Amino acid sequence: MRATPPVLVQPYSDHAAMNVLSRLDVMDHIEAEQMRGRPISHLELFADWRAIEPARVVSLVLSTGSEAAPRPFAVLGLSNTGQAGVAQAALLARDHKKFRGR
Repeated sequence: MRATPPVLVQPYSDHAAMNVLSRLDVMDHIEAEQMRGRPISHLELFADWRAIEPARVVSLVLSTGSEAAPRPFAVLGLSNTGQAGVAQAALLARDHKKFRGR
């Protein structure tokens, strides 16, 4: 049986986020466009994600591989909604089939 490689949870970095957002799963990209109500490029999506970065409570990049050579596959962010104890989450990932089981 093939062992599933571990998922590395790393702090947000622009480089890793761009690596994920420029190669989004088709369904994640469509969802992002529907939230905005219009077609968007990965550059616009990165700009939106980066603009809110300083306000996030949690901001992570999920990767496979090793610490020395991580392969980012998802970005995860939690932001405060203004209500005590309530956060809003965003998770965008690369190809779901390729990274399934990671």
